[in-house]
Amino acid sequence: KRVMPWLLRFNDWEMIRRSPVPMLLIKRNTPWRKSTVLAAIDPQHSFAKPARLDAAILDKAGWLADAIGSPLHVVHAYPGAPMSMPLRGISGEVSESIERQAAADARKAFERELANRDIPKARRHLVAGHPVDVVPRTAKKLRTSVVVMGGVSRSGIKRLIIGNTAEQ
Repeated sequence: KRVMPWLLRFNDWEMIRRSPVPMLLIKRNTPWRKSTVLAAIDPQHSFAKPARLDAAILDKAGWLADAIGSPLHVVHAYPGAPMSMPLRGISGEVSESIERQAAADARKAFERELANRDIPKARRHLVAGHPVDVVPRTAKKLRTSVVVMGGVSRSGIKRLIIGNTAEQ
């Protein structure tokens, strides 16, 4: 009995990973109730996503939000400064400057990606951190019914080194 849920999760992931078209995976029996749709994008391509994937995510998420009568929110989880804690030889001031620059670069890329989209500023969420942590936390905070994100299938050494955010 305990093995089945694990197998189903594995099958779900394999379907998503191999699907050549966008896919809606429903994981609950209750209908959506005037909640939000959250599109998770990476306009900085921090995790080696193809550039055109963000536009496709936004298009599909917008279509779905309209179809179910829900507001569309967008999140970009940016990696921030490469060092989140002060290291020997680097002052706190330098570390803060690097962090501010990382945030400014992320904001610029995020705003550029959303420039031609009718998404209010209040529905744009730019959050420092790894998407594995940021996307679920943002979805919970917004009481999101649907998260739209891209899945990039990798194999071999790329899968080991780069990993897969959607899978995580």
